Amino acid sequence: MSPPSIATDHEMEISNNVDLMRSFWQDLSERDVQTAQYRSLLVYLNWHVFDLEKRFSLEARGTRMAISAITKAKSSSRDDILALVASQFHGSLSDDVFSHSLEKILRIWTMLDVKIHQPKYCPRDVLIWGQDQTLATVVSHYFELKAQLQPARPSGAIDDSLTGACLVVDHGIHIVWTSNIAEHLTMNGKILKVFEHKIWAWNHSNFPESSAVPHEVLEELMNTWHLLFPPYDPGTESFLKKHDMIETFYGLGFCGGDRWLDWTKYKYWHGEIQQLSSLLSESPQGLRRLIQPDNRRDAVDIALFWVTGVMVAILAIASCAVLIKPANLDQDVAHSVPGRKAVIESQTPRHLPAAPPLTFIGPTSPRCNDH
Repeated sequence: MSPPSIATDHEMEISNNVDLMRSFWQDLSERDVQTAQYRSLLVYLNWHVFDLEKRFSLEARGTRMAISAITKAKSSSRDDILALVASQFHGSLSDDVFSHSLEKILRIWTMLDVKIHQPKYCPRDVLIWGQDQTLATVVSHYFELKAQLQPARPSGAIDDSLTGACLVVDHGIHIVWTSNIAEHLTMNGKILKVFEHKIWAWNHSNFPESSAVPHEVLEELMNTWHLLFPPYDPGTESFLKKHDMIETFYGLGFCGGDRWLDWTKYKYWHGEIQQLSSLLSESPQGLRRLIQPDNRRDAVDIALFWVTGVMVAILAIASCAVLIKPANLDQDVAHSVPGRKAVIESQTPRHLPAAPPLTFIGPTSPRCNDH
């Protein structure tokens, strides 16, 4: 009889990751979870689950059961969810700890800041879950309000040169990855925030029964990625490789869709895309501005730059020639002008006589052996 096998650390890690993913999407296969597309999401979720278990002294099994219970009851009211999750923790938590634990679970499920009680300070992008509301209703209402606050759509089509790589290389934009959908495509100066968990949106789209986020929101979210990080684009590929995000965004391709360049297809993020598109009308920054001028003024500046550069190069070469010539001038003249060699030799320093020894004048110091 063979001894029982002992699971390795790697096997235990895979098993834990599969259990965690299935607490959100129960029909996922083990093979799916092991793909590179899940890496970034697993790091984020494991960190929050670890924080739940250590900070609030929760058991791993109870945490995953609570997550699973919430995802299956997205159409239940807040009080029903509270009672359901409380049963998973066996009433071992205080009300304050319980509230914070539940809000963290809601955060990693919806990727939004959902509060079950009204905080003293409530930013615009925080969702308050009312007593008789379902979570799906709260999330849907948030995005409907977001759509209403969007500006009017421009006419025409979106410039197909609008990519994340173009914004970074040509216009000095710095992309920061975020795990909050409410921050997706928001700008603060030169900083652009981009929601990074594409596999999360893809799974929620494929398992709508486990999602509190409307399907059309998920669809548009994925198409904003296709717009800014289009597959088969060399600049985008180089940018994603640099940020170690190539599998995260390219592993799923277009997710069965296409790249949307029609303004009318964007309901929730066309205002943010319009802001990004306006950057394309600005002159490129850095070396790219010296290669592709956008207007007559740029062309004049670039012409002056290159003319000045050529003139400086010519002057530098001429200066080197002038500096090198005097070094050999005397020798050349000596050979070409009769009698000049003797004059030069007469001016060449000869050996100087040795200097007389220094004499010390003053009191004589005693020698070491004079006692």
